[in-house]
Amino acid sequence: MIRFRLFLLILLLLTPHAGQGGLPDPHPLAGKGIVILPAASSLVELALYTLPGVRREESIRLKEIPTLAPFVKVKARETALAVMSVREGWIRIVHDAAGREAWVELRDDWSYRPWERYLAGRTIRLVPGLKEPQYRYRSSPTDKGEQSGAATAGFPLRVQAVNGDWAEVVTAGQAPGWLRWRDGDGRLLVTVE
Repeated sequence: MIRFRLFLLILLLLTPHAGQGGLPDPHPLAGKGIVILPAASSLVELALYTLPGVRREESIRLKEIPTLAPFVKVKARETALAVMSVREGWIRIVHDAAGREAWVELRDDWSYRPWERYLAGRTIRLVPGLKEPQYRYRSSPTDKGEQSGAATAGFPLRVQAVNGDWAEVVTAGQAPGWLRWRDGDGRLLVTVE
């Protein structure tokens, strides 16, 4: 009985608790789009709001906000952030490792694009370690689409179109097929060049 209690105590001590910042998920949330902050920006802090333009929560240093690096490659000193929602000149971003979100005013020098527009024509690569269904080509953008082969992690794939969580991709010498670029929880399964 003492061993069992000791085991439970050790398990309790080693288990991360909500809000205590256990290990972050290795795949960032993708949201509905991406915003790229330019390298030339003098921005150091962002003002976070509960609602767009209403109830300012706090200011946070830009370098403390989780970015999409290394999943999305941008130019040197640019910053790529996932956008969870958009509302008339405002974007909702994830502002800490716990996944909390807040509204930020969209500045004129920032470039926001929904994922469908951002991914089209770009090269993506599946990340290593995906489960079997996630790297299978499908005949249509659905899990029920006929399987037509498998992609290799790290191999470059050109995105032709995006439909929800699915990207129609093509490689040299192969017919187009559909792959998940984002999982059911909204996390990235690919790197984007």
